Amino acid sequence: MKWQTIIPLHYVPLLDRAPVAFAGNLIFARIPHWLLQDQVAQKVSASEFESIKATYHAFAVEYDAASLGDPDESWKGERSRSKQDTRYELACLANFALWLANPSPASFTYVFDAFEHAGHWMVQRALQYPRLLSLGQEESRLESTDVQRAAALHVALVGLGRENSVWTAVRSAWSALSMTGDTRYLLLWVALEALFGPEDAREMTFRLSQRIAFFLGKDKAEAKSIFRTAKDAYGMRSKVAHGRWKGGTSANQQLHQTEQLLRRSFLHLFDDIALLAKFTGAGDKREAYLDELVFGAQEPLPTDSA
Repeated sequence: MKWQTIIPLHYVPLLDRAPVAFAGNLIFARIPHWLLQDQVAQKVSASEFESIKATYHAFAVEYDAASLGDPDESWKGERSRSKQDTRYELACLANFALWLANPSPASFTYVFDAFEHAGHWMVQRALQYPRLLSLGQEESRLESTDVQRAAALHVALVGLGRENSVWTAVRSAWSALSMTGDTRYLLLWVALEALFGPEDAREMTFRLSQRIAFFLGKDKAEAKSIFRTAKDAYGMRSKVAHGRWKGGTSANQQLHQTEQLLRRSFLHLFDDIALLAKFTGAGDKREAYLDELVFGAQEPLPTDSA
């Protein structure tokens, strides 16, 4: 039996380059007309239906399944997973790829699973999920080039294994993007620590900030600037972890800076297959690589007193 999982995308303008192929047979396309009929109106609230009718694009993926909940035999995890849930994860990673390409508000709130019957698509299930929340970036609009960039990033995301620091960082980052305030801040730092945290936790603030600085800095001056930004932001992270989040302009600025550091780190990783392999492969290649970045530098970065 033919099935489709359709995910309408909010805050995405009408784009001329569609469809765009993502990994796993997922496509970015115009929202199908059949999804905007009464059968959907009966499964969501009136306001949600009007919101969905206002969307132009959706993620869509077609596949064979015996029924709703049919186990996905390709899934190798400990617990079984349905074919529909596998496609939902594909959509989550695709939305995350859109955010990496351009941190716009582009996001979804509903996932629809439909099957084909007598030449028509019938919606069997509608599930609501928390949407990705942007931080005052509503002026940032997704462009066609961003979708093309996201499609390439999606290939790298889908290809990640599950037992590595990058996957931990991706999961934490995705969770963070649906949160606000102190919870968002802590989860962003969980992701950064997964990527750059030393195996030996001594002098965590200095070493973590130093690794981020050398990983992202294109020259010594930029590395110094990133080091100070990361060190200050991690200092705030420690306060947040101990219940001292007070919000305000300064905290929100550090939240935005932390988000930028994480996004840049992901882009740097996914743009370099060999580098990504060091973070996801067996052994201590990640640790060795990050130590080499620091010890290979000609001059040390400033100490806490600098």
